[in-house]
Amino acid sequence: MYIRIQKVKRDDSGQIVSGSAAICKTVYDPNQNSGHSRREVVEKLGKVIWLNENNTEGIFFSPTRGLVSYNAAKDSFSEVESKDSRLQGTDYENQEVIHTTFGDVYLFLTVLGEGCLLNVLRSMSDAGIEYQRLLAHLTHEVLRNGKRIKCGEFLDTSMLTYMLQDISRSTLDCDSAFFADMGHDRAKLTFFKQFVTEMRKIRPNFGRACYVDSTPVPNDIDNNPYNALCSHGTDGTMIQTRFALVLDIETNLPVWFHIFPSNILDHSTIMAIANDIKASIDVDIIDNILDAGYACKELFERYHIPSEEELSKGTAKEGFALVRMPAKPGYPYSELYLECKNILFDVDYLFDYKGHSYFGKKFVRTCLGYSEYCYVFLDQNQANDLGRNWRQTHPDEWEALSRYDKEWYMVKDGFFILVGNKDDTPRNILVEYRDRVRIELIFKTMKDFENLLPVKKWDATRVKGKILMDIIGLVADQFFREALSTIGLEVPTLLVQLQSLECFNNGAGLLEIYTPKANVRSMYETIGYQIPGHLDMNAFKDEIIHGIPMERSPVTVVKKRPGRKPKVKNSSPEERVRAKELKDALSLAQRIYDKALRDADTVYTRKTKSAKTKYDKALERALKKEAGSNSSINTEVGKTTTNNTHNIEAEVALANYNSQVAEAGLERDAKIRKAKADYVASVESANNQFGYQSA
Repeated sequence: MYIRIQKVKRDDSGQIVSGSAAICKTVYDPNQNSGHSRREVVEKLGKVIWLNENNTEGIFFSPTRGLVSYNAAKDSFSEVESKDSRLQGTDYENQEVIHTTFGDVYLFLTVLGEGCLLNVLRSMSDAGIEYQRLLAHLTHEVLRNGKRIKCGEFLDTSMLTYMLQDISRSTLDCDSAFFADMGHDRAKLTFFKQFVTEMRKIRPNFGRACYVDSTPVPNDIDNNPYNALCSHGTDGTMIQTRFALVLDIETNLPVWFHIFPSNILDHSTIMAIANDIKASIDVDIIDNILDAGYACKELFERYHIPSEEELSKGTAKEGFALVRMPAKPGYPYSELYLECKNILFDVDYLFDYKGHSYFGKKFVRTCLGYSEYCYVFLDQNQANDLGRNWRQTHPDEWEALSRYDKEWYMVKDGFFILVGNKDDTPRNILVEYRDRVRIELIFKTMKDFENLLPVKKWDATRVKGKILMDIIGLVADQFFREALSTIGLEVPTLLVQLQSLECFNNGAGLLEIYTPKANVRSMYETIGYQIPGHLDMNAFKDEIIHGIPMERSPVTVVKKRPGRKPKVKNSSPEERVRAKELKDALSLAQRIYDKALRDADTVYTRKTKSAKTKYDKALERALKKEAGSNSSINTEVGKTTTNNTHNIEAEVALANYNSQVAEAGLERDAKIRKAKADYVASVESANNQFGYQSA
């Protein structure tokens, strides 16, 4: 690591008056034109306050850490006291630093305040949860943006330091008591019950139709106390603990979670979860998205394609299940592979999804005695990439394989089968299976939590409390991302720019906000907010802490280029969510329409090329016959007769070619008309679904 200095200027006394710095490192890059190395920025240090002679250590005012000292030789940060001798003669000598970030925290809390989440979090005080401490951990988790900064440090460098003055900063960095309180069942029940209640005020059907997604808890989380619940030892099973998350189908927002040992993995576990949340918070599970470990006879007995007898008697059971088929006896895994083996790269079954090309085909087969829909897929990109990597690292093993085995190894890393009782197209099934909220996000900070608490303080209650905190952070992050979606930039990039807006306490109960950059002001206005020149701390604290609305200035008009009509952004959060859903639906319809046009053109081009090839070959045969006839028949009559015969063959070939091209054109036109009709129907359906009138 080294410190990269930029535009440092000193006054006559040698004091630094301006300049910035960043932590950089040199990394190997064979693609560089010279030297095979390039510079990579690790973290921006912000304004330079003091530097040693070798530029290996300095004091900086970081936008995320505040006033801090950094030593490049040790790659370590340390706090700086206001009486530090190195600050002599600077603006920071003998006074507390009062400049803090403003743009990110203010916008985040304002967005959450307009929604329902802060009301839910306030209600958790009834379960013994300290609201201000919960708010501190939540803001730190969502806004720290991947920085190596603890919760207490984050609080000191943000405007939250003026609002949450009742919390001891030192306790936030190792808050074992807080996570223990969060791990009690009363906290979990209070949060989800109030969350469902508040969401139903916005969406009356929230929680009426949910699905269950399950994943193993990573075994590399050391000292996980839940692993002790599994009857197998750590060497007896690969997965020791599992995590099930119940999510609303329409919004993908979590409504419940459950942790259980992997050795009780069966259908009864899912039914127990369904009964639990139905009794606790009045939520119904109608859909199950499960991995291969849940595939069993009991699952298919409960979820299968109803027979005619069941339909006639009205005994068909409600609900759907979609599970990844294991390659075990009793399942048609090998049978379906062999049936699809020769068509896995057939363009008739090809579709694209999130940058990957997939083969997809639907079958109806019997699984463990019950009729089910089986959807065979091949991720062609993944199969090619992983297969190539394996062949390069195992050349001898590859050469020793039989031709049959080589064909399987070419596709095995991307081949999978989904089985269940839901009837749909392969693409829609894959989207439903892949587009659910990634539960792995819940564990994004588990490694940090491992370092947060001493090993002796790990127990099942604190782990459960940390997971609940991560779920709350996931909900808050999703609300925040939806509010920022209209800006058109990635959230990490937005947070960096928002954190550039700072404020300071003028000592009179007001936060003075620095003049924002044009891009930051534009971000606020785009999503319907205005940056105040100053902020009444007590009024804002009453709004966030106690839920008392604060008076705000009207939203300013978004500036547009000359000739465009200005637009006022004053929509409510519900309207913005609805507009985002409509935008996504229209975008999906447009992509499907564009793909249908491309497919129609591709098929037309392929058929016309085939027809042209046949015509060229027929014409070539006719010319060869003509040349052979001319050499053996010398009479004018015979030559004329021979030429007429070959001319007829050429004319027939040309007529066939024109007929095939015309037929291909008609087929293409029919596909285009159908795609256009489907597109119009999708647009009208989206407009009607989200409350807009069709144009």
